[in-house]
Amino acid sequence: MGETFSSPYDTLEAKQSICEKQGIAMTDIYKCIERTANGCEDKHLQVIEWNDEGIQACLTKNLKRIFFTSEYVRKHFEKRFSHIDLELLTLPSPAPTASRGIGRNTTYKEMKANNTIENTYEYRLTKYKEAFNVPSNQLYFSELLETDPKYKNSFENIQKALHKHGIEYQLLKETKDIWCRDYMPVEASNGTLVQFRYDPSYLQGYDTLKTNPETVLSAHQIDALRSTLNVDGGNIILRGNKAILTNRVLKENPDLSEKDIKDQLSKILKADIYFIPAITEDMTGHADGHLRFIDDETILINKLEGEFKYVREGMEKMLKESGLKAIEIPWFEYDAPKNKKDHAIGVYVNYLELDNLILFPIFEVEGNEDQKAYEIIKQVFPNKKIEMVNINEIALEGGLMNCISWTRRN
Repeated sequence: MGETFSSPYDTLEAKQSICEKQGIAMTDIYKCIERTANGCEDKHLQVIEWNDEGIQACLTKNLKRIFFTSEYVRKHFEKRFSHIDLELLTLPSPAPTASRGIGRNTTYKEMKANNTIENTYEYRLTKYKEAFNVPSNQLYFSELLETDPKYKNSFENIQKALHKHGIEYQLLKETKDIWCRDYMPVEASNGTLVQFRYDPSYLQGYDTLKTNPETVLSAHQIDALRSTLNVDGGNIILRGNKAILTNRVLKENPDLSEKDIKDQLSKILKADIYFIPAITEDMTGHADGHLRFIDDETILINKLEGEFKYVREGMEKMLKESGLKAIEIPWFEYDAPKNKKDHAIGVYVNYLELDNLILFPIFEVEGNEDQKAYEIIKQVFPNKKIEMVNINEIALEGGLMNCISWTRRN
C-alpha cells in the first residue's frame, strides 16, 4: 500500500511518519491461513492461526482506525475481536490480482463514468489518500513572505488559517518577488507540469524583481515540460478540458499569430483555449483577477455591472463559445494611495482553493462587499470550509491569495 504514495511521501520514513501522525499501525492479521478450495477469492480462506501478538502490539499504540484490504477479513476480525471499540475500514487491496474485483465495484464504476479516475490504480490511490488524509495538493509560497517584514501581518493571518485546518506548506527558495503563481509551472489537464517562458513586459527594466524559474525548479528538484511561449501562470485559469486566458498573452508573444498561440497552448495544456479581454489599465492583465472555475461547467466571474463595455462583451462572447455557465460575485473600487494604483483591493475571485478549504480575501475597508461576497462563496462551495483572511498589505502590492501561492497535485 505504501507504494501508492507519491512525493513528498516517497520514503519509508515519510510513510511511517504519516501513519504515526494518523495513529496508524500495520501488521499481518494472520500467522497462518489455508484455502478450502481452488478458488482465489477471500471466502475460500480458512484461518489456522491468528496473529494475536502483532494485533495486541498495534492496539497499544492508541489507534484511531483499523484498515483491512478485504471485507471478508474485516468481518471475521470484527467477530473475533468484538470488544475492540475502533473504526474498522476496508480499503482496496494493492495486489494486482485485486484489479478484477475492483472493476466490479459500484463506486469504481461511478467514478470512472464521471471521469474522476481512469483506472484501478487511480481508484486505489484516491481511496488511500482519503483514508490516510493525504492532501491532494501541495502548497507553496515564496520564502519572501516569511522574510520580508512588510508582509508580516498578512502572512501571519494566512498561517493561522492554514494551521487551523492542519494544512502544511513549503517555501520556495531563489525567488525575487512573492508572485509565485506567475513564474512557477502550470499543471496541464493531464497532470503534466508545464514551465512557460517567464519574461513579462511589465518587468522589463526590473531584473531585480524577475525570478528565474529554472533556478527555483533546480533548487526544489521539480521537473517540468518547457514551453517557449511567454505566459504568466496567473493568466491561465484551467479546469478539465477548458483553459481561459486574457488576450494579454497575444501582446506578450508578438511574433506569433493568435492561431499559433492558441494551437500551442491547446497542445501543451491538453485543453480548449478561450480568450477574454484584459483591462487596458491593468498592469499584469491576468485572468485570475476576473474569474475562477467552480466546477467543469461553471465559473465564478466579477459582476459585469460596472465593468467596461469591452470587458462585458468579451466575457459574454467567451461564455457563448465555451458553453460555460457563470455566477457573478461583487467587486468594488478602492481609493488607494497614488503610489499603489495597481492594488488588488476589491477583487474577491483571487482566492486560494485547496482540497476542502478556501482562503477567501476580505478587505474591511470603506465601501467593501465582504459580507455579500462571503455569502456567495459559501453557496458555490457548500462542501468546503471558507476561511476569511485580510491580507491588505499584500493586496496593496497588486495581488491576492491565488497570486502568492502555487499548488501542485500529489
